[in-house]
Amino acid sequence: MKDIFSILFRDLLLSTIALLPGLITIITEFLIISYIQSSYQLGYSSFISLLLIPFVFIFYVFIFRLLLPQVKEGRFPMTLNKGFLAWAFNLALGRSIRIFQLQDLIYSSYLLKYLYWRAMGAKIAFGINSSMYINLVDLQLIEVGKGSMLGDEVQVGCHLIQGNNLYLKKVIIGKNSFVGINSKLGPGTKIGNNCIVGPWNLLMRQKIKDNTEVKPFTYFNKGHN
Repeated sequence: MKDIFSILFRDLLLSTIALLPGLITIITEFLIISYIQSSYQLGYSSFISLLLIPFVFIFYVFIFRLLLPQVKEGRFPMTLNKGFLAWAFNLALGRSIRIFQLQDLIYSSYLLKYLYWRAMGAKIAFGINSSMYINLVDLQLIEVGKGSMLGDEVQVGCHLIQGNNLYLKKVIIGKNSFVGINSKLGPGTKIGNNCIVGPWNLLMRQKIKDNTEVKPFTYFNKGHN
Protein backbone atom coordinates (compact mmCIF):
# COMPACT_ATOMS: atom_id res chain seq x y z
CA MET A 1 0.00 0.00 0.00
CA LYS A 2 2.85 2.38 0.83
CA ASP A 3 4.34 1.81 -2.64
CA ILE A 4 0.99 2.58 -4.28
CA PHE A 5 0.66 5.88 -2.42
CA SER A 6 4.26 6.75 -3.31
CA ILE A 7 3.61 6.13 -7.02
CA LEU A 8 0.36 8.12 -6.94
CA PHE A 9 2.03 11.05 -5.17
CA ARG A 10 4.90 11.07 -7.66
CA ASP A 11 2.42 10.88 -10.54
CA LEU A 12 0.43 13.82 -9.15
CA LEU A 13 3.58 15.91 -8.64
CA LEU A 14 4.93 15.26 -12.14
CA SER A 15 1.53 15.87 -13.76
CA THR A 16 1.30 19.19 -11.94
CA ILE A 17 4.71 20.27 -13.26
CA ALA A 18 3.64 19.28 -16.79
CA LEU A 19 0.37 21.22 -16.57
CA LEU A 20 1.43 24.44 -14.84
CA PRO A 21 3.23 26.28 -17.71
CA GLY A 22 0.26 25.82 -20.04
CA LEU A 23 -2.37 26.65 -17.44
CA ILE A 24 -0.57 29.81 -16.37
CA THR A 25 -0.19 30.76 -20.04
CA ILE A 26 -3.97 30.47 -20.51
CA ILE A 27 -4.60 32.66 -17.45
CA THR A 28 -2.05 35.22 -18.65
CA GLU A 29 -3.62 35.34 -22.11
CA PHE A 30 -7.05 35.95 -20.58
CA LEU A 31 -5.64 38.84 -18.54
CA ILE A 32 -3.91 40.29 -21.60
CA ILE A 33 -7.14 40.21 -23.61
CA SER A 34 -9.08 41.81 -20.75
CA TYR A 35 -6.48 44.55 -20.34
CA ILE A 36 -6.30 45.40 -24.05
CA GLN A 37 -10.08 45.49 -24.39
CA SER A 38 -10.60 47.64 -21.32
CA SER A 39 -7.70 50.02 -21.93
CA TYR A 40 -7.61 50.43 -25.70
CA GLN A 41 -10.99 49.14 -26.88
CA LEU A 42 -9.31 47.15 -29.68
CA GLY A 43 -11.53 44.72 -31.54
CA TYR A 44 -8.59 42.53 -32.51
CA SER A 45 -7.28 42.01 -28.97
CA SER A 46 -7.85 38.24 -29.28
CA PHE A 47 -5.65 38.13 -32.38
CA ILE A 48 -2.86 40.02 -30.61
CA SER A 49 -3.15 37.63 -27.67
CA LEU A 50 -2.91 34.59 -29.95
CA LEU A 51 0.35 35.90 -31.40
CA LEU A 52 1.77 36.15 -27.88
CA ILE A 53 0.82 32.62 -26.76
CA PRO A 54 4.05 30.81 -27.76
CA PHE A 55 6.24 33.57 -26.28
CA VAL A 56 4.32 33.59 -23.00
CA PHE A 57 4.46 29.80 -22.82
CA ILE A 58 8.21 29.73 -23.48
CA PHE A 59 8.74 32.39 -20.81
CA TYR A 60 6.96 30.31 -18.19
CA VAL A 61 8.81 27.16 -19.25
CA PHE A 62 12.06 29.07 -18.71
CA ILE A 63 10.98 30.24 -15.25
CA PHE A 64 9.94 26.75 -14.18
CA ARG A 65 13.15 25.22 -15.51
CA LEU A 66 15.19 27.68 -13.44
CA LEU A 67 13.28 26.58 -10.34
CA LEU A 68 14.00 22.90 -10.94
CA PRO A 69 17.30 21.15 -10.18
CA GLN A 70 19.66 20.82 -13.15
CA VAL A 71 19.88 17.52 -15.01
CA LYS A 72 23.38 16.03 -14.88
CA GLU A 73 25.11 13.05 -16.45
CA GLY A 74 25.58 9.96 -14.33
CA ARG A 75 23.99 6.79 -13.03
CA PHE A 76 21.32 7.26 -10.38
CA PRO A 77 19.08 4.83 -8.47
CA MET A 78 15.41 5.50 -9.15
CA THR A 79 14.76 6.68 -5.62
CA LEU A 80 14.29 10.10 -4.01
CA ASN A 81 17.74 11.42 -4.84
CA LYS A 82 18.65 14.71 -6.53
CA GLY A 83 19.89 13.16 -9.79
CA PHE A 84 16.75 11.12 -10.38
CA LEU A 85 14.35 13.86 -9.27
CA ALA A 86 16.04 16.47 -11.47
CA TRP A 87 15.57 14.20 -14.48
CA ALA A 88 11.95 13.33 -13.60
CA PHE A 89 10.94 16.95 -12.99
CA ASN A 90 12.51 18.24 -16.20
CA LEU A 91 11.06 15.33 -18.17
CA ALA A 92 7.61 16.32 -16.89
CA LEU A 93 8.22 19.96 -17.81
CA GLY A 94 9.12 18.90 -21.35
CA ARG A 95 5.74 17.19 -21.73
CA SER A 96 3.89 20.49 -21.39
CA ILE A 97 4.54 21.47 -25.02
CA ARG A 98 2.71 18.33 -26.18
CA ILE A 99 -0.10 18.43 -23.62
CA PHE A 100 -1.10 21.91 -24.82
CA GLN A 101 -0.55 21.07 -28.52
CA LEU A 102 2.10 23.75 -29.06
CA GLN A 103 4.96 21.70 -30.51
CA ASP A 104 3.94 22.01 -34.17
CA LEU A 105 3.56 25.78 -33.84
CA ILE A 106 6.80 26.33 -31.95
CA TYR A 107 8.84 23.88 -34.06
CA SER A 108 7.62 25.51 -37.29
CA SER A 109 9.54 28.72 -36.48
CA TYR A 110 13.32 29.05 -36.29
CA LEU A 111 13.00 31.73 -33.61
CA LEU A 112 10.38 30.01 -31.48
CA LYS A 113 12.04 26.60 -31.42
CA TYR A 114 15.40 28.18 -30.60
CA LEU A 115 13.87 30.13 -27.73
CA TYR A 116 12.06 27.03 -26.47
CA TRP A 117 15.16 24.83 -26.62
CA ARG A 118 17.18 27.46 -24.78
CA ALA A 119 14.41 27.86 -22.21
CA MET A 120 14.61 24.11 -21.59
CA GLY A 121 18.39 24.30 -21.20
CA ALA A 122 19.51 22.76 -24.51
CA LYS A 123 22.63 23.92 -26.33
CA ILE A 124 21.19 23.94 -29.84
CA ALA A 125 22.45 26.50 -32.34
CA PHE A 126 20.08 29.03 -33.87
CA GLY A 127 18.95 28.27 -37.41
CA ILE A 128 19.30 24.48 -37.51
CA ASN A 129 16.88 22.79 -39.88
CA SER A 130 14.50 20.32 -38.28
CA SER A 131 11.14 18.72 -38.89
CA MET A 132 8.16 19.71 -36.75
CA TYR A 133 7.87 16.06 -35.82
CA ILE A 134 11.20 15.41 -34.14
CA ASN A 135 11.21 14.21 -30.55
CA LEU A 136 13.91 15.62 -28.28
CA VAL A 137 13.95 14.28 -24.71
CA ASP A 138 16.23 15.41 -21.88
CA LEU A 139 16.96 18.71 -23.61
CA GLN A 140 19.46 19.85 -20.98
CA LEU A 141 21.79 17.09 -22.19
CA ILE A 142 21.43 17.72 -25.94
CA GLU A 143 23.91 19.75 -27.99
CA VAL A 144 23.55 20.46 -31.73
CA GLY A 145 26.01 22.55 -33.70
CA LYS A 146 25.35 25.26 -36.26
CA GLY A 147 24.23 24.19 -39.72
CA SER A 148 23.04 20.71 -38.74
CA MET A 149 19.74 19.15 -39.77
CA LEU A 150 17.39 16.70 -38.04
CA GLY A 151 15.03 14.87 -40.38
CA ASP A 152 11.42 13.82 -39.94
CA GLU A 153 10.65 11.62 -36.90
CA VAL A 154 14.21 11.80 -35.56
CA GLN A 155 14.26 10.90 -31.86
CA VAL A 156 16.97 11.96 -29.44
CA GLY A 157 16.94 10.74 -25.84
CA CYS A 158 19.67 10.98 -23.23
CA HIS A 159 18.40 8.46 -20.70
CA LEU A 160 18.38 4.72 -20.31
CA ILE A 161 16.65 2.79 -17.52
CA GLN A 162 18.19 -0.52 -16.50
CA GLY A 163 16.35 -2.25 -13.69
CA ASN A 164 16.11 0.30 -10.90
CA ASN A 165 18.91 2.51 -12.24
CA LEU A 166 18.75 5.59 -14.42
CA TYR A 167 21.65 6.24 -16.81
CA LEU A 168 22.05 9.79 -18.19
CA LYS A 169 24.59 10.80 -20.84
CA LYS A 170 24.78 13.69 -23.30
CA VAL A 171 23.96 13.41 -26.99
CA ILE A 172 26.15 15.70 -29.07
CA ILE A 173 25.76 16.51 -32.77
CA GLY A 174 28.50 18.65 -34.30
CA LYS A 175 28.34 21.36 -36.93
CA ASN A 176 26.93 20.88 -40.44
CA SER A 177 25.83 17.29 -39.80
CA PHE A 178 22.71 15.56 -41.08
CA VAL A 179 20.57 12.99 -39.25
CA GLY A 180 18.15 11.19 -41.56
CA ILE A 181 14.49 10.39 -41.05
CA ASN A 182 13.42 7.97 -38.34
CA SER A 183 16.90 7.76 -36.84
CA LYS A 184 17.13 7.31 -33.09
CA LEU A 185 20.02 8.63 -31.01
CA GLY A 186 20.46 7.28 -27.49
CA PRO A 187 22.57 8.36 -24.50
CA GLY A 188 26.29 8.71 -25.07
CA THR A 189 26.00 9.24 -28.84
CA LYS A 190 28.45 11.74 -30.29
CA ILE A 191 28.30 12.74 -33.96
CA GLY A 192 31.16 14.86 -35.25
CA ASN A 193 31.19 17.73 -37.70
CA ASN A 194 30.16 17.37 -41.35
CA CYS A 195 28.69 13.90 -40.83
CA ILE A 196 25.80 12.19 -42.59
CA VAL A 197 23.73 9.69 -40.63
CA GLY A 198 21.41 7.91 -43.04
CA PRO A 199 17.74 7.15 -42.35
CA TRP A 200 16.60 4.45 -39.94
CA ASN A 201 19.74 4.27 -37.84
CA LEU A 202 19.84 3.39 -34.16
CA LEU A 203 22.84 4.85 -32.35
CA MET A 204 23.67 4.45 -28.68
CA ARG A 205 27.06 5.23 -27.14
CA GLN A 206 28.41 5.45 -30.70
CA LYS A 207 31.16 7.94 -31.53
CA ILE A 208 30.97 9.08 -35.16
CA LYS A 209 34.13 10.85 -36.29
CA ASP A 210 34.17 14.06 -38.34
CA ASN A 211 33.36 13.78 -42.07
CA THR A 212 31.86 10.29 -41.69
CA GLU A 213 28.87 8.92 -43.59
CA VAL A 214 26.78 6.28 -41.84
CA LYS A 215 24.75 4.29 -44.35
CA PRO A 216 21.02 3.70 -43.75
CA PHE A 217 20.27 0.87 -41.30
CA THR A 218 23.99 0.41 -40.55
CA TYR A 219 23.88 0.36 -36.76
CA PHE A 220 20.24 -0.73 -36.67
CA ASN A 221 21.15 -3.97 -38.44
CA LYS A 222 24.36 -4.35 -36.47
CA GLY A 223 22.43 -4.17 -33.24
CA HIS A 224 19.97 -6.87 -34.32
CA ASN A 225 22.31 -9.48 -35.81
